[in-house]
Amino acid sequence: MKATSASSSSATRRRRHGRTDASCRGSRPPRSRWAPAPFRYWHQGNLATIGRKSAIVDFGRFHLKGFLAWLVWGAAHIYFLIGFRNRLIVMLHWIWAYVTMRQGVRLITGSTDLPE
Repeated sequence: MKATSASSSSATRRRRHGRTDASCRGSRPPRSRWAPAPFRYWHQGNLATIGRKSAIVDFGRFHLKGFLAWLVWGAAHIYFLIGFRNRLIVMLHWIWAYVTMRQGVRLITGSTDLPE
């Protein structure tokens, strides 16, 4: 009789914490009735910067190259940033880098040897 009360109290404890006997044994949870729609890839186009004032834009039938494409490339990248403050900061950094002829931040120069 004592064993019955102990097992029922542990089952009650598990139910209180949102677990059932099946989930405690490691079985898989039941599948949801609403499965997500299958993933479908939609290619929106290509953007590539070539240099300081040149880029290529390819949006299906719409193609650009040169300085105008470079401006579209910059506008597209600014557009996809989250928040007005981030957009403003990145735009100001890019303008300052362009005006001062500063090289890219990710440029790796020099030795790759680590100090000992």
